[in-house]
Amino acid sequence: MNTNKLLEIRCTNSNCKTWFSSPFTHGNLDGFNVNVFKGLKAQCPICGKMVSGTIKNVRIRTVSDNLRFDKTS
Repeated sequence: MNTNKLLEIRCTNSNCKTWFSSPFTHGNLDGFNVNVFKGLKAQCPICGKMVSGTIKNVRIRTVSDNLRFDKTS
């Protein structure tokens, strides 16, 4: 079984709080550092709010090849 890692950002709009895939190129997520997002913003696909990536609203999810989420870090 193969696994992939996805970088996700959480919307900071108090009425939304949706997790969505990061639009940024981030390469290898094994040694990922959230500081690479400094000054970058992504638009929430649900409510349209521009969101900055921080330690509190960025996560890495591990997905198996059958599209089941196995682990969140």
